[in-house]
Amino acid sequence: MAIVAAATSVVTDGTPGALGVTGVVVAGAVVAATAAFGINVAKHR
Repeated sequence: MAIVAAATSVVTDGTPGALGVTGVVVAGAVVAATAAFGINVAKHR
């Protein structure tokens, strides 16, 4: 969802710019961290 929001904001602005790219990178990092956390929790169950 965060990635979609970032992509939407890029499209709305018309130009990606540094902020748009940073948003996508941050969103990707959040998704990756969430997935890693979920896998880690699943392993300990």
